[in-house]
Amino acid sequence: MDKFTPPVLSAAINIGDTHWCCGVSSFTNPQEAVVAISDSKKCWNFRTALLLNPDKSFHSFGCKAEENYADITEAAKDQHTYYYFRNLHNIKKFHKHAMVKDETGKMFPLFDILVHSIRFMKELLERRVGERCVIIDSEIVNVLTIPARWDSDGKQLVRQAAQQAGIQNNRCIVVLEPVVAALGYCAGETHDEISFYKAAESGAAYIVLDLRGKTSNISCHQHNGFLRQLLQCEGGDSVNDDFLKLLKQAVGEERFAQLEKGDIDEIIDCFEMKMCSLQTNSSVNMKIPASLAQKKPFLDDVKITTHKLRVSSERYHQLFEKTITAIERSMKQILQNEQSKELEYILMIGEFSKCEIVQRAIRNKFPEKRIIVSVDTDCLVLKGAIYYGGILKTPISEVKYTYGIQHWPKFDNSRHALDKLVVIDGVIRCKDVFYKYIEKGDRIPTARRISYVYRQFASSSGTIDCTVYISTKSDPVYVDDDECAVLGVLRTNFTANWKGLVEIEQSLIFGETCISLQAKDMVTGKVCETQIEYV
Repeated sequence: MDKFTPPVLSAAINIGDTHWCCGVSSFTNPQEAVVAISDSKKCWNFRTALLLNPDKSFHSFGCKAEENYADITEAAKDQHTYYYFRNLHNIKKFHKHAMVKDETGKMFPLFDILVHSIRFMKELLERRVGERCVIIDSEIVNVLTIPARWDSDGKQLVRQAAQQAGIQNNRCIVVLEPVVAALGYCAGETHDEISFYKAAESGAAYIVLDLRGKTSNISCHQHNGFLRQLLQCEGGDSVNDDFLKLLKQAVGEERFAQLEKGDIDEIIDCFEMKMCSLQTNSSVNMKIPASLAQKKPFLDDVKITTHKLRVSSERYHQLFEKTITAIERSMKQILQNEQSKELEYILMIGEFSKCEIVQRAIRNKFPEKRIIVSVDTDCLVLKGAIYYGGILKTPISEVKYTYGIQHWPKFDNSRHALDKLVVIDGVIRCKDVFYKYIEKGDRIPTARRISYVYRQFASSSGTIDCTVYISTKSDPVYVDDDECAVLGVLRTNFTANWKGLVEIEQSLIFGETCISLQAKDMVTGKVCETQIEYV
C-alpha cells in the first residue's frame, strides 16, 4: 500500500461555459485564497476563449485570445486556418470523442480543448505559486469544478483531460459547482452568511439556485453538499434573446441584419453588465454600435441616440418574465418533495443571480425562505473549491456516506415491499435492493478494494450500466430511496454466457482523491474502468 502524502497547497480551477478562473491557498489557512488575475487586468476571471495555431498548438486563452483573434481577422491573416472557440454553451455530450465547431466552422475534439485550457490554468497557477515558494506537484491537491449540467460524464472527461494536461490523477478532484458552493461561505461576513454556513455544515438541507447565462440549474443539497435532486431551467440567455428581439424591433430588421457577429457579442456583453448592476426600477442606458443610430426608433419605450440606447423600466422588466416564471416553476417542483418542504435556505450563485430583478422575484415568491446572495458571487464557487481541497482528509478517515450497488436477491415477504417483486428466469426476486460496500462511518485505508460478482439477463443494447450509489443512511434499503443518489456510472459492453446471462465482477478501489470503479466481464476477462469522486 502506497503511503499517503498529505498535500501542502489546495489549488482550484473553475471550468465554466463562459468563464474560467483559478486560485490557490495554503493548507494552513485555506480560507485565504490567492486568486490569479486574468491577462485583461480588469477582472479576476478569464473568458472561455481559446485560440489555437493552424498546427493546433496553443496560442492564447481568455481576453488575450479574443484580442489576438481580432487582430488576425482585421489583418486578414489567414484567420480561417486558426482554431478559435468562444464558449462551451452548446455542448450536449461529454465524452472523449465529442467534437466542437469553432467560430469558422471547423470541427475539433472537445477533449483537446479542455487539455489546452486546463494546462494554461495549471501553468498560470504554478507561476503564481513559484513567485512565493518552491513547490512540487505531489504537494498540491487540484480541485476542478464543472457546471452541474456536465454531470458524471463531464467529470470523467475533465479528469482525463486534467491528467493529459499534467495533473497527477491521485492529486485531482472533479466536482460539480453547486456541491462546493456552500463552502464558499466558510468565512462568511454577514449574519445570514454565517448562520447559513453553520446550518449547512451541521447537515441542514438547502437549495442552490445556480443562475448562468445559457441555462440555470436548481439543486437540493444536504450534509455538506450531498446532491439529492437536480433540475435545469432557462437561464440568462433567454433574457438576452428577448433583448435582441427588442433591439431588432427598435432599429428595424434591415439595420439589425447589418450587424457583425462581433457587434452582437459586444452588445450582449454590455447588456449583461448593465443587467447585473441596475436597480430594480431603473431604465437601461447603454452603448450600441454607431451603425444602429437613428433619429426615431420604431418603439415608443425605446430611445436611440448616437452610440446610446435607452429602454424604459417597464419594457426592461418584461424581458425577465419568461425566465423568472421558469425558475419559479422548477423551484416549486423541488419544494413539493416532502424532504425539501422544511428547508430554510436558498443559495443564489452564478452571474445571473446578481440581477436585482431576479433576486426580488425570488424573495417575493418564497418569503418564508432565507435567500443568500453573496456580494462576491462570481468568486464563491472558486473559494468553495479551494476550501474543499483544503479540508480534504486522508483516506483512512471515516466516510460520510454508505456506498453500494443495486442488488436483486430472492424475494423475502418479511423484508421486501410487494411493488419491488419481479420474476426473473422463474425465480421471484426483489429489485432495486441497496447492497452495501462501505457503511457510513467506516474507516477506509488507501487502495482498499471491494468486489462483488452479480448476474443478470443480457439486454438488446449489448451494454450494461454498472452504477454506484450512496446514501446518507447507515443501512439503506433500496437504491431509489429519497436518501440515496447515483454517485457514478460505468457503461460497458458485455458477453452473455450460454444461458443468456451476463456475469460481471464490479469492484470499488478507494484511492487518495477518487474512487476507481472497475467492471470485469467474467466470460472474456475484459476489464473497464472509470473514476468517480468522493463526496
